[in-house]
Amino acid sequence: MIRSVFLGILLSLCSISAETAHATTYTVIANNQPGFTEPMPEAAYWKLIESSLQNTETLEDQEEYLSEALEKMTPEQLAGFKLRTDQLLMDSYSSSLWCAAYLMKGGCGEEDFTFFRCWLISRGQKIYTIGIQHPDDIAFAVQTNVNSAFDFEALQTLPETIFKKKTEQELNTAIDYTQVHTRPEDYPGLEINWREQVPGTMQAICPKLYQLFWEQQ
Repeated sequence: MIRSVFLGILLSLCSISAETAHATTYTVIANNQPGFTEPMPEAAYWKLIESSLQNTETLEDQEEYLSEALEKMTPEQLAGFKLRTDQLLMDSYSSSLWCAAYLMKGGCGEEDFTFFRCWLISRGQKIYTIGIQHPDDIAFAVQTNVNSAFDFEALQTLPETIFKKKTEQELNTAIDYTQVHTRPEDYPGLEINWREQVPGTMQAICPKLYQLFWEQQ
């Protein structure tokens, strides 16, 4: 009961009236025209993530918690959640963070790096900010859990799945990508300044993570 009430309070932070959400959803579904462009307010987004951390102990539990929260959202709110997630993924797309992910995961391709950044977001605003500003300092947050997979794909798949269940429409088709530019194809070019074949290049960027993960292999 308390959990449901708290989720209701969190959703109210999104400031979307039921009437507006219903009207917008009807237009999108009836005319099959993309239209959503507004990300969820950042404060509300992070409050939901922090709540999911405080009320769960494992990634599996956190996924279930977020699923329950997203199920209560309107289609417009779901689109806003996705758009905020996409913006955070774009903002964290960097060579240094990719180096950190590579060390922590023992290898990391493009898709794996996306799921890694989803995991970073799932750790909350403080860890996320550390990750994009000083990737090597993620070490202090993971040193007791070095065997984790360090990915949280659900952050992308849950809103899309729930949106389709509610509207019988793909979420991507309900977003106006002529106005929103946070898809992977919109990312700036990335110059990788490290190489697995030259471990010293990774060690120079992330010495703590190199010692914690790479030297233990």
